[in-house]
Amino acid sequence: MQTDTQLSTLKSCYQSLQALLHSFNFFSSINTLSPPVLLGTAQNGWNRFLSQNHSQSRVDMLAHDFLLLVNEHFKEKQSIGFYALQLLISQPYLREICCAKLLQPPIRWIQFRLVLKGMSLLEKDFRSINEIAWDIGFEDLSYFIRLFRNFTGWTPARFRLEL
Repeated sequence: MQTDTQLSTLKSCYQSLQALLHSFNFFSSINTLSPPVLLGTAQNGWNRFLSQNHSQSRVDMLAHDFLLLVNEHFKEKQSIGFYALQLLISQPYLREICCAKLLQPPIRWIQFRLVLKGMSLLEKDFRSINEIAWDIGFEDLSYFIRLFRNFTGWTPARFRLEL
């Protein structure tokens, strides 16, 4: 059945993402990956997941649409309410969908996308970590550092040094 195949592909893609980060049981083998490998694998997994055709149930489509919205608005909008409103569903229902289909609450996906952007900028941009944090929407540098370390196991400074 085609929907079973698509669902298994979706799960397989998520499992490859899950193998990268460890915080909140999000990605488990991060400490064994070097920053360039981590960045490349995380970006490839995210892009592959978003590019797949997810034409299954309404819940599957909402989960995929949520991630597309996160990919588009993560810098400006970190509120779960914004994404629920865009999808025309309630915040508790969005949380239920994300936990059931994406195995993490919506805030973790938004935070992951912010950290992924931070990793990319740390690799390509020579601005200070404070400027990069500000650019991706963090007014508090210490919060960006804590979140970055929570997802990657590295501080932003150490991550940049290891590149």
